[in-house]
Amino acid sequence: MWTKVHKNLYTQLDRLGVQQDIFTPLRKHSDPANNRIDFTVAGSALRFSGVLSGYHRVLFKQKICKLYRDLDAFGIAGQCDLVHATTLFSDGALAYELFRKYGKPYVVAVRNTDINMFLKYKPHLVFLARKILDSAQRLVFISQSNFDNFFKHPLVAMFAGPYRAKAVVINNGIAQLWLENLHVRKRPSASHILFIGRFDRNKNAVRLIEAFLALRQLRPGIRLSLVGSAGSRLDKVRRLAARHAGCITFYGPVAPGPELLQICRACDIFAMVSHHETFGLVYVEALSQGLPVLFSKGQGIDGTFTGNVGLPVDPSSVQDIGRGLERMIDNYPSFDLSQIGFERFGWESIAARYLEMYRAILSSAPAFR
Repeated sequence: MWTKVHKNLYTQLDRLGVQQDIFTPLRKHSDPANNRIDFTVAGSALRFSGVLSGYHRVLFKQKICKLYRDLDAFGIAGQCDLVHATTLFSDGALAYELFRKYGKPYVVAVRNTDINMFLKYKPHLVFLARKILDSAQRLVFISQSNFDNFFKHPLVAMFAGPYRAKAVVINNGIAQLWLENLHVRKRPSASHILFIGRFDRNKNAVRLIEAFLALRQLRPGIRLSLVGSAGSRLDKVRRLAARHAGCITFYGPVAPGPELLQICRACDIFAMVSHHETFGLVYVEALSQGLPVLFSKGQGIDGTFTGNVGLPVDPSSVQDIGRGLERMIDNYPSFDLSQIGFERFGWESIAARYLEMYRAILSSAPAFR
């Protein structure tokens, strides 16, 4: 799989001397030129599948067969030491086939889409999932909430025992920009709320705006800033922001850099109440700039921190979102971000954890892997 998050991990593993062959599917509008890493370890490479068709979204088995043929044609699978699948179903199915053919051990990550898309809408694939899970050496969860949601899912809970024993939680990291510019400060009061994200149904910005406007009837001094672009709700968000320009600022897209840092530091609370979230790096980025966070119950960073760094709410309820914002404003001095060890979210530290896991798997006797 290829995302900016994965690129950060691959880059750090390269710096640790790990040789990597990264196989990623190409879709219709994918541009391989954008997926580039300047590896320093000899033999490392990015390799792409042929372009997937639209029907592969529906025909899972055909998609896996095509990807497996494309991957096997490179002739590299039998030479690797270990396979890291970045999703349970799509990538995990490939890792399982490579395990069957070449006997290569593999680890598999479980993500939001595995739980809220595949298990929900394609429950017939649970039998494949069990085969993948049975043969995996480790199961990696990006957040504690993902771990909890997976193991309490009805299709998983009944046979979860053996899988819990090989499950680990390894959070994603944030960019150096945030770690090098930590700004954890306390203010006596809060009035300015910030949202950063896509304006789509999942990120739920429209409900957040509705909750903010309802609360503003009682708290006329509060303001909301919106940063982001694209998404099916973009036009509606723009209309709402224009209609309430006196209290809502719409920035549009802002690239990570000094301007985004300045916007964050000008605000007091970060709020994003996604319906589903694997982890949500933006929460940690906001915390790094001193903003306690409003997030969704049972999603994203819920369960990641032990201190009082934010408040969970029901993302489907405008009323609960509004109550959450009000409670954060009323109890603002009680939030304490000073105890967060942000170094744990550095990619160097995270890559070292992955490398330690890889070595532990490879150093154990095959019969006990």
